[in-house]
Amino acid sequence: MTAHIFLAHFPVALILIGALADLIAVTVRRPELRGFASSLLILGGACVLLSFLTGQSALDAIAARQPSGSMAIEAHQQWGAVGAWVVAAASGLRAMWRKQLDGPRGWALLAAAQVAALIVIGIATSGAAISHG
Repeated sequence: MTAHIFLAHFPVALILIGALADLIAVTVRRPELRGFASSLLILGGACVLLSFLTGQSALDAIAARQPSGSMAIEAHQQWGAVGAWVVAAASGLRAMWRKQLDGPRGWALLAAAQVAALIVIGIATSGAAISHG
């Protein structure tokens, strides 16, 4: 097993829980919960980059098991190649604006968190198709 397999689960959990916590915090108007969501989303963005950086070793390891040109691998590479950077950018914005959670920036951060969650679902689903068939 490669490091990618272990690391890939952290951004999924952190980003999904962070996005949900952010949505709940806005709904119930709990600024301290938004702060918690920020921590999860920022850490999740860092974990996404670590997962991305370990992806090549996972590809090398699976090359012996999967046929060349596998649709599942191709889909995961495409989701990961674009998605990791979008999620990292959303996380970076969250880090820069973590004290500005009201007004237009707050709404932009909420939207970015939800988009990041959807992208992570796409990356995770395509990865699961490789690992679990």
